[in-house]
Amino acid sequence: MERLLTQNLYSYMGETVKIQGWVHRIRKMGKIAFILLRDRSGVVQCVIDTLTIDIKDLKLECVVELVGVVKNRNTQTKECELLTETLMVISRVTEDLPVEINKEELEVNIDTLLNNRVITLRHLKTNAIFKIQAALAQGFAEFLKNEDFTQVYTPKIVAEGTEGGTGLFELKYFEKKAYLAQSPQFYKQMLVGAGYERVFEIGHVYRAEVTNSYS
Repeated sequence: MERLLTQNLYSYMGETVKIQGWVHRIRKMGKIAFILLRDRSGVVQCVIDTLTIDIKDLKLECVVELVGVVKNRNTQTKECELLTETLMVISRVTEDLPVEINKEELEVNIDTLLNNRVITLRHLKTNAIFKIQAALAQGFAEFLKNEDFTQVYTPKIVAEGTEGGTGLFELKYFEKKAYLAQSPQFYKQMLVGAGYERVFEIGHVYRAEVTNSYS
C-alpha cells in the first residue's frame, strides 16, 4: 500500500489508507485515544482503540505508520480523521524531549533553540516560515522567467570584493586568501555582456557589517 500525505486524505473518504509521520500530540480517554499525526503536509487526527492497539509506551515525536479508514469530520472545511486499524512504530523516542514543540509558541531561550535545532525546526510556526520563504522565491522566479530572464548561480567564494566600502568575510581557500561574495554584480554584468541580457539570481550574499539593534 502506498503512503498518502495527510493533505490528500479527504479524497480517499471511506477507503483504507496508510500514513506515516510524527506523533504530534496524544490524548487518552479510557478505551479511546486520539493521536495527532504530523507529516510535511499537515496534521490529522487518528482515532485509536486502546483495547486492540497498545500505545502506553508511545511518546511525542515517535515516527509511526498507521493504516486505517478515512472518515469525514467536517464537510465545509474538508477535515477528516483516520479510524486506525494498525499502528507500527518506525522510530521510537526513548527520552523526553528538551522542548515542547506541539505548543503554539516555542517558549525556549536562544541557546536551547539552537542546540536542539533539528527538533525545534519541526514546530509548526517555524516550519511555516520556510514554506512561505520558498513560495515567495518561487513566485519571484516564475515572474522573471515569464519575462524572459535566465536564472543563474554565481560563485560565493571569490578572490576579492565586488564593491568598495563594504567589509568582507575572509576565509582560507586551500593555501590562498579568499572571501565570501558580497554581491553577484560582477558575474551578472559578465552574463549581460555575453548576450544573456536578462538574468537574475536568488541566492545568499555576505556583508561583514555591524548590525545595530534599536529598541
